[in-house]
Amino acid sequence: IVTPIWDRGSVEKPHPNFLGVIGAASGEPRLLEDADLIIMVGARVDYRVGFLEPPKISPEASILRIDVDPSGLMQGRTPDLAILANPTSALNLLAERLSSPTASAHREWLKEARERWRKFRARWVERSPPSDKPMTGWHIVNAIRPLLTEEVIFLIDGGNIGQWAHMVLADHYPSRWLTCGASAVVGWGLPGAMAARLAHPNRPVLLLSGDGAFSFTLAEIETAVRHGLPFVAVVANDNAWGIVVSTQRARYEEKGVLASRFGDIRFDKVAEALGARGLRVNDPKELRHAVEEGFSSGTPTIIDVPIPVLGPADIV
Repeated sequence: IVTPIWDRGSVEKPHPNFLGVIGAASGEPRLLEDADLIIMVGARVDYRVGFLEPPKISPEASILRIDVDPSGLMQGRTPDLAILANPTSALNLLAERLSSPTASAHREWLKEARERWRKFRARWVERSPPSDKPMTGWHIVNAIRPLLTEEVIFLIDGGNIGQWAHMVLADHYPSRWLTCGASAVVGWGLPGAMAARLAHPNRPVLLLSGDGAFSFTLAEIETAVRHGLPFVAVVANDNAWGIVVSTQRARYEEKGVLASRFGDIRFDKVAEALGARGLRVNDPKELRHAVEEGFSSGTPTIIDVPIPVLGPADIV
């Protein structure tokens, strides 16, 4: 079982057959290439699955699509078999029909795939930044990890910080995990946090955002204050469109970084000016405490965390 990157919240609880996210930004271990049958359940054919074309998948692979929306069944590529049905009902029926033991070859492949995934995950520990001075996106995500209980609604908005979340939290399953959708749009996080609070007024809401993404709807902090919609936002502030800088550096070196950097924006001060709580944090231990305080404060809390530009792709 895999999910396209940005659809991570569709798997809520641990499962031994879940092998994480796939997609251009995820750097996932190669799995789809081995499949002789791919079952697409409500998923779209797009760049995240290589448009279901070689080399992303085997030319001999068969495609089965299950969707409640008729237009979704033929989107992108015509499947070998299309089933118009509620995905839950269809999968339950398939499970009943396929209740016989899995072929030994498939069991061996799954064992090998799990080991591939384990090694892939381990490299993010091995290649983690050597110091927490300065903090990086890796440190931010590890600091908030213990706080992501089943009660917390967790939202991710941004590029590099979003990739860190997918890498570091790949084996963690908060009950609600919301991201930005297939087109990787940014700027939805702050309104999304308010909407999450409206939908679940008794659950803590945590938004992890990049600075560029957060700036799209920055003034809506005042809306949250005015309507009494408390949430905590951790802003990974690298003074840049970080994922763009990472790409430009990789292709053109430092001299090729153009039109991608910001000035020094103090999001904590902006939050205070708009009536919210604002904090600036430079230490991972302080960050966890700041988030916990924000959950209990009863008011929107914006935590500004200065970091350098550093995404997973920069240390691969």
